[in-house]
Amino acid sequence: MLMDILNEVIKMITILLLIFFSILEVNVLMSQYYSPKRMIRSLYSHYNIKLIFLFGFDILSYIIFDTIFFSIYHLFTIVINIILFGKIRLRFTRRSISLIFLSSLLSFICFLFFNQLFLIKLIVIPSIIIISYYLLLPLEILIQHHYVVRARKKINNMKNMKIIGITGSFGKSSFRNYLYSILKTKYLVRTPKNNINTFKGLTKYINDELEECDILILELGVDNKNQMCHFKKLFTLDFGVITSVGNMHLATFKNVKNVLNEKLKIYDLLNDKGILFLNQDNEYLNKVKLKNTIFYSKNNVNLVKYNIDGMDFKYEKKVYHFNVHQSFFSTYLDGIIKIVKRFNIRSYQLYNSSLIFCDYQRRNQVFKLEKGYLIDNSYNANLEGIKSSLLLVESLQGETYVITGGIIEQGKNFEFENKTLQKLLKNYSVIFIGEKNHPLVKNGEFKKLIITKSILQAYKLIRDINPDNILLLAKGDNIFLR
Repeated sequence: MLMDILNEVIKMITILLLIFFSILEVNVLMSQYYSPKRMIRSLYSHYNIKLIFLFGFDILSYIIFDTIFFSIYHLFTIVINIILFGKIRLRFTRRSISLIFLSSLLSFICFLFFNQLFLIKLIVIPSIIIISYYLLLPLEILIQHHYVVRARKKINNMKNMKIIGITGSFGKSSFRNYLYSILKTKYLVRTPKNNINTFKGLTKYINDELEECDILILELGVDNKNQMCHFKKLFTLDFGVITSVGNMHLATFKNVKNVLNEKLKIYDLLNDKGILFLNQDNEYLNKVKLKNTIFYSKNNVNLVKYNIDGMDFKYEKKVYHFNVHQSFFSTYLDGIIKIVKRFNIRSYQLYNSSLIFCDYQRRNQVFKLEKGYLIDNSYNANLEGIKSSLLLVESLQGETYVITGGIIEQGKNFEFENKTLQKLLKNYSVIFIGEKNHPLVKNGEFKKLIITKSILQAYKLIRDINPDNILLLAKGDNIFLR
C-alpha cells in the first residue's frame, strides 16, 4: 500500500515537471514567431543525436512498466531533460498563456490516464503544444484580424504622413536609425524604439504607440517566403529601401534566390507614386530592373578616412565626420542623402545631424578600454558585418581576443559560412562558445583557441586574460533558429 502511494506521488511530481517542460517548449514556439514547423526544427537542432539515446532508453523502460522503478526512471529523465534544455527566458503574453493553459491541461490528462505515453514523452509534449496551437488558431485569427483592422484605420486617418519601409538581409536597423537622425532635424518623425519589424510587432506598435507625425520609418523583417505581402494589410509605402541581400535566414529560405525574391516584394507595397531605393553595391540587387527605382552606392560618396575614430566623408566640398564604424555605412550614406533630399533637407542640416550620429547597440559599437578597445558587433551575425569589424581590429595595436559562437541560420550553408569565418580568424586568439565539433573550430588553426560552454564563462575568461582589445561577435544559441 505504501509503495503504491509513493508511486502515485512520484508520478504526480513527474507530470508537474512535464507540464513545466511544456512551458519551456511554448517559449521556444514564441521565439520562433509561433511557427510549429520552426519550433520542431529548432528542437531537433537542439537535441540532435541525444534524442535517439533518450528515446531509446524511454522505450527500454517498458521492461519495468507499472512499477515504482518505472516512475523513478521517468522522474529522473525529465529532470535531465530540463537541465539539457538549458536556460530559457520565460516570457508570457496573452497568446502564450492561452497555449500554456490548454497544453498543460491536455498534458495532465494524457499522462495521468495513459502511462504508456511516458515512453514517448519527448514526442508527446511538442505534439500536444502543436495540437493546442491549432485548436486555438481560429480564435487567434479573429483576434489578430481585429487588431489589423484597427491599425489600418489608424494609418488611413493620418493622411499626410509619409511612410518609409526598409528591408534587407542585414543593415535594416542601421539604415533606419541613421535616416531618422537626419530627418528629425526638420520633421516630426516616428520609428519604433526597438527592433520591431514583424507583421504582428508592427501591428501592435501602430495600435499602441504610433502618434501623429510627418514621417513614419519602419523596418520590414521577413525570414520566410510569402511574408512581405502581409504588410500591405497595414499600409502602403511612399519610399521603400532594400539594404542588402545575402546568406541570412537560409534555414527557412533555403537559398539566396528566395531571399532576393521575397525582399523585392517590397515593390508591391509602394503606392502609385512610390520609389524603391536599391543598394547597387550588393551583387544581387545591382542586376534588378524595376520601374521607379533609384540605386545608391559607396562610389557616389568620397570616403576620406575610416579608422577607430570613425569615418570622414567629403561631400559638396565639405568634410563630414561621422562617429560610426560600419564599413558599409559609405553605401548607406549615399542612399540616405538621396532620400532626405526629397524632403528638402539642406547641406547644413546634413552636417548638423552628422554630429549626433553614433554606433547603434551591438553593431560595431566601440568602447574605450584601459589599454585598447572593445568592439561589440554581436548583432551582425553575418560575414559582411564581421569583415567590417576585422578592418577596425587590423588598425589597432596590441593583442586582440575574439569572442564568438559562430554564424547561425545558414541552412545547408552552415558549414561553409563557419569555415569561411574560421579562415578570417586564423591569426587571432579566439574564445569560442559551443561544442568542439562545431565547423568554426573543428580542425581550425588559430593563434590561440579556448572553448567554453556559455557566454558567462567567456566573459569571466576575458576578464582574467585582460587583453588589449576585444572583438565580440554574435553568440548563436543552437535552440533558436531566428
